[in-house]
This record gives sequence, C-alpha cells and structure tokens, in this order.
Amino acid sequence: HFIGSSITAIRRAHGGAAAQTRRRTTGGTTSARRRPKKATALIERQHREVDSLFESIQASKANAKLLDQLASSLTAHAIIEEQIFYPVAMKAKKDLVLESLEEHELMAHALKRLMACEPKDESFEAKVKTLREIVEEHVQEEEQEMLPSVAGSISADEDEALGKQMETRFDELVHA
Repeated sequence: HFIGSSITAIRRAHGGAAAQTRRRTTGGTTSARRRPKKATALIERQHREVDSLFESIQASKANAKLLDQLASSLTAHAIIEEQIFYPVAMKAKKDLVLESLEEHELMAHALKRLMACEPKDESFEAKVKTLREIVEEHVQEEEQEMLPSVAGSISADEDEALGKQMETRFDELVHA
C-alpha cells in the first residue's frame, strides 16, 4: 500500500545525507535508550519522534537533513505497520485498519509533494502543515482506538514479539 520505493526515491532525490549521518552517529542502529519491547509502545514512540521532526522542520524553516529524516521515518513507519502490525490489528479493528491504509496513501501523496517542493517555494509551509495534519489525525485515531484494541486482543508475549519484529524491520528500512 504505502509506496515501498518511497525511501529509495526520496534518498536519491536528496542524496541520502541524513541516513548517512545517522549511520555515522548511531553506528547504524537505533539507539537502545528508548527501546520499548511492545509493538504498541514502539508505534507510540515513533509517533512522538515524527511529531518532534515536524516541530523542528517548522521551527527551522526546512532543513534538508530534517526533511530526509521525516521522509525516511514516515515511510518506514507506514511500511512496518502495513507489513507487520496491521495484519494482526485486522483481527481486532478491521474497519480502522482499512481506514489507516487509506490515510497512508494520503500521507504518501502529501509527502511526495512536500519532498518535490523547494523550501523557498511559497507553498512549502502549506505542504508541511497539510502533511502534519494528515499524520496527526491518523495518530489520534490509531492511539485512541486501534492500539488499545490490539493490546487487549493479544498477549504481552505476542505484543513484545511483534514489537521486536517491527523494530528490526524499521531499522533495516531506515538504515538501508
């Protein structure tokens, strides 16, 4: 669903500087400082990280490194949700998963438009704001409805196994 080649296309367009910098500064893996074990906690943590990136982008008036990080994080997050989390979530909240897949398509479209836009363009801030609004609505629905339903429908061991699988795949995508 979410265009899997987005990470590659975005890196090609922007030189992949942020990913290379992250590999140098983190040794190529996600820092263990905040590693939640549960899938639901991982998703919430990633939501906070993306929100922080939006804050930084809006405050800095578009830093290419931050835009690359945002694009990589959003794309990888959507991919792990679709490939790993949503198949499990379908059993608990099928209607919300289907809606989330549609929101991922909207995010992909808005992200592509943002990444194709120069920060100096008069529509740049509007594109950032629109993408952020799409993401925030998606996050709110996911955290208020889907995550609690899924957490209640699987065991703690299943949640942790799912989280580990998701985190491993996320790291592979972001640090590819």
